[in-house]
This record gives sequence, structure tokens and C-alpha cells, in this order.
Amino acid sequence: MKEIEIFEPALCCATGVCGPEPDETLVRFGETVRRTEAELAGRVRLSRLLLNQQPMRFAQTPAVFTIIKNRGVAALPVVVADGKVVLEGAYPTFEQIEEWSKNEGAGDGR
Repeated sequence: MKEIEIFEPALCCATGVCGPEPDETLVRFGETVRRTEAELAGRVRLSRLLLNQQPMRFAQTPAVFTIIKNRGVAALPVVVADGKVVLEGAYPTFEQIEEWSKNEGAGDGR
């Protein structure tokens, strides 16, 4: 099973619908997460990690820590598939996740 982790900036909520103006990017990504869980169950384990909720996971993941150290939190989100950074600065699409789930080496989507 492909392990995909999305290291996200600090957010008040992962849905993007808190506050007076919903974050369309987060709303779309929420749909991608739901579709991934429905269509790729058993092939992909998707984890979302928020900087303000799981800061130690960011510090304990060397590639993510290095990206933040060099470029700051503006580089987030960072997507890691089976321990390898595959995307920086954007949320993945369903099609990207699906492609990574097929590949033993997740490829480089940066």
C-alpha cells in the first residue's frame, strides 16, 4: 500500500470552510481526499498533517524539515509518498495520487 503524507501549513481547520470566506483550494482538496478514500481504498493510505497540530512530525521528517528550514512555511504543502518528496507548494490532484499509487517509486512531481 502506498503511504502518502500531506504536510500542510497551520490551519484553523483542514476543510477550508471555516470563517466567512471558504478556501477554494482546501475545499477542492477535501473532495480529492474523499475520492481517494472511495476509489483507491486498499492502494493508498493518505494522511494529512497540520503544522499547528503535529509539529513534531514535521521536525522528524528530514526532507520536510529541510524544505521548511531553507524556504520557510511558504513552501507548504509538501507531499511525501513512501518517504520521498513528490510535490511541493501545491496540493495533489486525484490523478497525481492515482499515478503515485501505481508506481513503486513515486516519481517526482515537483
